[in-house]
Amino acid sequence: MKKILYAMLIAALVLCAAGCAKKDKSGAYKLSKSGEAILTDVTSRTPVASEDNARVFYEIFVGSFSDSDGDGIGDLRGIINRMDYLNDGDPASGESLGIEGIWLTPIFKSPSYHKYDVTDYYAVDPAFGTIDDLTELISLCHERGVKIILDFPINHTGKLNSWFGQFTVVHREGNTDSEWYDFYSWFPAGQSPSGIATQPLSGTNDVYECNFSGDMPELNFDSEKVRETVYDVAKYYLDLGVDGFRFDAAKYVYLGDDNRSEQFWLWYIHKLKALK
Repeated sequence: MKKILYAMLIAALVLCAAGCAKKDKSGAYKLSKSGEAILTDVTSRTPVASEDNARVFYEIFVGSFSDSDGDGIGDLRGIINRMDYLNDGDPASGESLGIEGIWLTPIFKSPSYHKYDVTDYYAVDPAFGTIDDLTELISLCHERGVKIILDFPINHTGKLNSWFGQFTVVHREGNTDSEWYDFYSWFPAGQSPSGIATQPLSGTNDVYECNFSGDMPELNFDSEKVRETVYDVAKYYLDLGVDGFRFDAAKYVYLGDDNRSEQFWLWYIHKLKALK
């Protein structure tokens, strides 16, 4: 319990600190002297106001929180049914936890219990419910002043994702003109950089990057199609009413090259903030 409370406190401090940015003389972003995190606009390098993010978030591992249909798996309907426990809409009631935000672990279609190996980003895993359940939960949260964010793993997908299937097919065909050819991070066999985990790409002389598991191939963020695709998925959920995202495994976008990873996230967050 203490570890959980410490983690929540650290998360709250990070959220609060984002509104306390300072620029150096060059206008670049950096940590302030007090060690506060700084969030800046990627184009103007000016601080982005984030006072509204200073709130208490409750992380929910969806599959183990509340089972609404008796199948032994937690689901979105179960969260809806427990909203009065989380936040009953009356700050003075003393009858609920009074949480101000919900962070859902991945809800996307996936074969695993943890759902970080996504096979379809546009579908809620059937074990958890439907898109309609998600939109109902979003509406209920907003009625009670609660923000809702999704855990969004985009550095890798699941091996069963149709994107990886397309990537595999064009590599077997040697079709270097296809936009799918470089959709995932790959190398000729024996030429992968040190510190990068790989697996053979079936039917080819290439290997694909997979730092967590052979079942989780890493996307190639040098590909414009990849960047457009992960932008489109995020836009879809923002348009549904989701308030934001927790991005998983941020350094694995360019593992071993923190500068390139940082530049990607500055670009991506700027794009999403332009939407919402």
